[in-house]
Amino acid sequence: MRVPRWISRPLVQPLEVVFSPRAEAQLSVIKRDLAGETKSAIESVLHEDPRSAYLRQNWSNQFYTFLIAGLHVSCRFDDNAHTVSVFRINVAGKLCECGSLEWQCEQHGGTE
Repeated sequence: MRVPRWISRPLVQPLEVVFSPRAEAQLSVIKRDLAGETKSAIESVLHEDPRSAYLRQNWSNQFYTFLIAGLHVSCRFDDNAHTVSVFRINVAGKLCECGSLEWQCEQHGGTE
């Protein structure tokens, strides 16, 4: 059985995923029953670097937000250290006290 080269020797080195204390706390509040499974899913996605080749090449070390299981996950990549730090996790449709979507709120930062 032949395995494609891009699977056996990926172009992107797997990343170390680090959760900030704030992200850990948000995750435990959001998904009390599924926190472990949700955290594993987030880690699995980020471990493989979901950014496109264009973003990796032209916008490295930038903030990145993605949607998974109804959650907006905000993180920052450090391409030199091969790490990604998760700093905020918010429910996708939840509104902040100011009326903005919580994950987009610059004023309150999505804190609870």
